Amino acid sequence: MADEKEQDLRDVMREEESRGRRQVRKVVTTERKRRIEQAAARLADPNCDERQFLEAIRALGQQEGSPEFEASLKLWREYHGKS
Repeated sequence: MADEKEQDLRDVMREEESRGRRQVRKVVTTERKRRIEQAAARLADPNCDERQFLEAIRALGQQEGSPEFEASLKLWREYHGKS
């Protein structure tokens, strides 16, 4: 939670520093990038269990039964083994 608040503060500061200039980064893009990075970190973490990983990919907007969800789950199970 504290990390999210710190990241939000950094995002706001970045926006304020770039005020008056062309916005290269959009808030939505920055937030999506952060969620993708979190899911990737969980995939790489050997201590991540399947439940935590499923929470991360759901946060990305993947819905159970979708091809993306199934591919992500398959990749996680190949890397971590079935739990």
